[in-house]
This record gives sequence, structure tokens and C-alpha cells, in this order.
Amino acid sequence: VGGEGFACVVAGSGDGMVVAARLPPDALTTPWGAAPDSALQPMTAVLADAHVGALAGLWPLPGVACHVVSAGADGSLRVWRLPDGSVSSRRTFSSAQTALCVATSAPLAALGSETGVVRVVGLSLDESRPLPVLFRRRLHAGPVTHVAVSAGGEWVASAGADGKLALVALSAGGRGGRLLGYVACPHALTALTWPAVAPGGAG
Repeated sequence: VGGEGFACVVAGSGDGMVVAARLPPDALTTPWGAAPDSALQPMTAVLADAHVGALAGLWPLPGVACHVVSAGADGSLRVWRLPDGSVSSRRTFSSAQTALCVATSAPLAALGSETGVVRVVGLSLDESRPLPVLFRRRLHAGPVTHVAVSAGGEWVASAGADGKLALVALSAGGRGGRLLGYVACPHALTALTWPAVAPGGAG
């Protein structure tokens, strides 16, 4: 998900560990086809207060450098800082989180849980209070496998193990929303995204 100047690659593992590898200084200036002068530095643990269990996702915090959003099977959603791995804010739920997506132009995260609940949570660096839940609804009869949120946080889509794709329209700022309906999928969905619309509405 990047780091300072996108010079750091961050990865999560099945046991909740979050590690990072810094790119070599010449990574972006080395000509195509040429071997870099230096190798990737070894992976190092960056999240001191690690998740317990598998991670559901890792995303950069929009508009804020050196911050990453994560969620996992321990039910927690966290915003933390690179490179020291300190947790800036968090919210913990009673069920495992199985899917995560962060809007690219708004401080909003969409979360899906093993119980079929989809949430939209406001993201901030305020350590004094839990991250606010702006929308919550059980949209699936089984675990949520994927979530996608539009760039500005106006729409959320979720896919579940029940074979349905749910579409939700969020109110301004993500505070509340309404279910637009479902699309039945003949095959299990393995990926989901919400691409930007071209100017004029085409695409």
C-alpha cells in the first residue's frame, strides 16, 4: 500500500502480522531491463500491536501520508502510522471482519463481516474516541467475501458467500444509506471494484 513517497511495500499475513519492505533508492530511476544496484531490504514487522488472525485487507489512508488502514479476523479496524507502526485510532466489532475497502477520495472504509453485516466507518486520527459507524446492515446470509466503495464514498457494493451482490447508496458523508437491491450471481464472485466514471458519465 505504499509508505513515505510510496517507497515502502506493506504486506499482511494469515497470522495477523504486518510487515514492510523499503524499496532501494534507485528503484524508480533504474532503466527498464537493468538490474537494480541494491536489493529490497529485509521485511520488518511494523505493527507492534498486531492483529490476531488473518487480515481482511490493507489500504492507504486517503489524503494522509504514511498511514495505513487494516482490518482482520479479530474484529478490529485500525488506522496506524508508518514507519513506527503506532495505532492512531481503531474500532473493534464482535465478529471477524472478512472484507475491507477504503474510498480513495473520502475518509470512509467499507467493512464486511463473517456474519453478513456490511458497515461503513468514518476514518480519522483521533485517538480519543472509537471510529464512528456511519452505516450498518446485514446484507448477506453468510460471510461477506468482498466490498467495494466508490472513490467519493457515495456507493458501496458487497459480495457474499450467498451468491448475491448488494448495492447501497450512502447519504452525504456516508451517514446512513439505503439498499438499492441485489444482483444474483450464477458463479461465486472472486473480485470486486468500483471504477471511476469518465467525465460526462461515459465508461
